[in-house]
Amino acid sequence: TVTLGYLPGVKVVPFSVPDDVSDSWSRKDWASKASLGDFGTEPSKAGSRESAVLLLAHPSDPLRTQTVLSGLSFAFPDTKIVGGVAGTVSPDHEARVFMFPSLAKATDKASCTSTTAVGLCLEGEIAVDAVVAQGARPIGPNFEVTEVAEGGRQIVKMKELASGADSEGAPMMLFDMCGFMGLIDMADVQEALGFVAMGVSLNPLEEEDMEYIVRPISDLERDGPVLLTQPVRPGQIVRFHVRDGGNATAELDSLYLRWQLERTSKGSEGMVPAGAMMFADEYRGKRMF
Repeated sequence: TVTLGYLPGVKVVPFSVPDDVSDSWSRKDWASKASLGDFGTEPSKAGSRESAVLLLAHPSDPLRTQTVLSGLSFAFPDTKIVGGVAGTVSPDHEARVFMFPSLAKATDKASCTSTTAVGLCLEGEIAVDAVVAQGARPIGPNFEVTEVAEGGRQIVKMKELASGADSEGAPMMLFDMCGFMGLIDMADVQEALGFVAMGVSLNPLEEEDMEYIVRPISDLERDGPVLLTQPVRPGQIVRFHVRDGGNATAELDSLYLRWQLERTSKGSEGMVPAGAMMFADEYRGKRMF
């Protein structure tokens, strides 16, 4: 598909992220190394002047993608960052991300493709909001990650926050809940666990109403490590989630209502969304449920 946009009063800056990106880059580093120019130097004002980054990442290195996100958030704390990771139609296809900085350079393949990420910086008379429906609801207690391996994609140990009890890999109670003390065959338990995901808290401390980013679990065994598709680090709070289509619909309705209230409180009442972009992946939609 092709998306076209007409954005009067908005400055648009295309950029490509080099492989040596760092999460400690300053605004000057992003300006010189990723060609962001003077993006983000003028203060934002809700409802009249805002800034956003539309980011499309290459799937080859999830850790580097996380570095890009951390670096942009560090250098531009008031900027909304939205986007997704490039996917493929089939396993035989290779994902590509590319950016044409100008028509003159459109024939230079080396300067147009990236193995890290490409994006658009938007700044000016624009308002951008991100709404994420996780499609899952939490089950069980919160855990603190205490030991990881494989670059953070494998949780080796975690500690239950309520009791302080340590757990080697997946807590046994998760399997006991599913197995009902052995009354259900373990093959059925393993199939049921295919609907379990891991929620990583957005907050560094445990709170009553916590928000999570739900990540798929690639493998889970009794007393074994928890294998994730995206890395976590020691000290982060995690909680098991179960995929739930009804909860996803209710969450989306709630988020949309909250978005309306926030826009009204910011003095943006009367502004009508001019467009929307939806980012879907293989862990959303019918494949998820």
